[in-house]
Amino acid sequence: PDPFRFLGGRKVRSASDWDKRREEIRELAQYYEYGYMPKPPDSVTATAAGSPSGAAVVVTVRDKGRSASFDARLTVPTAGLCGKPGPYPVIVSIDFFAMPGNADYLKAGYAVLSFTYSNVASDNTGHAGAFYELYPYDVAAGRDSGVLAGWAWGASRGADAVEYLARNDPAFADLLDVEKLVVTGFSRCGKAALVAGLMDERFGVVNPGGSGSGGAAPYRYDSYGNTPARRAPFGNVYPWGRSTGAETLGDHVRHQTHNSNEMLARFLD
Repeated sequence: PDPFRFLGGRKVRSASDWDKRREEIRELAQYYEYGYMPKPPDSVTATAAGSPSGAAVVVTVRDKGRSASFDARLTVPTAGLCGKPGPYPVIVSIDFFAMPGNADYLKAGYAVLSFTYSNVASDNTGHAGAFYELYPYDVAAGRDSGVLAGWAWGASRGADAVEYLARNDPAFADLLDVEKLVVTGFSRCGKAALVAGLMDERFGVVNPGGSGSGGAAPYRYDSYGNTPARRAPFGNVYPWGRSTGAETLGDHVRHQTHNSNEMLARFLD
């Protein structure tokens, strides 16, 4: 399907048209695959322990009478390291555990906020973690957002935390450029980074590393080929090279059903 054509058939012909078409895509993605993203919470605060070059951060979110927290790590480069003064653009990194900022990012003049994805939403069907503490999973009530939406929500709350520290913590004054935000992650965290970029326009750069099926790879193309048992060699040949393979929709739903809402599996016969 042409991403620049409205559901009613009309072509996108202007920037204002694209704003409206983008909302159609966002609605489709939430309804059919990810579940709905909650509206911005009532408040997000953050506390940082340690120096800006390696601070342990606690992000606390309050919404509709509930409160939940998750840990992160914020690393800010120095002018001596990257050759430039702050404020520095910030990369929000969805990671398997909160870690110091990648050395290449720091040398290039980026600050990094890293958080543990599974503390925000558990990587299973248990629907635990900060996201589900605030928005309990309840299919009957229409609250069936999968963990990809939860992890993306965590990235947005990480952006909120960066903004909070830039405003309220003197240690970070003039060090964080909250107008230049990036979101990244790899593999399942890359899938979540893609959702974060879709849902939160503050992320001017979105880097869904190795996001595969359920991320940037199209479900409509089965790059494993049609071998029923998925026997090697995997991949199909393109005119410009060879694909090494990405999961089909059925594979993705079968072993990562918690990534998505209840609707996605209904596409399978």
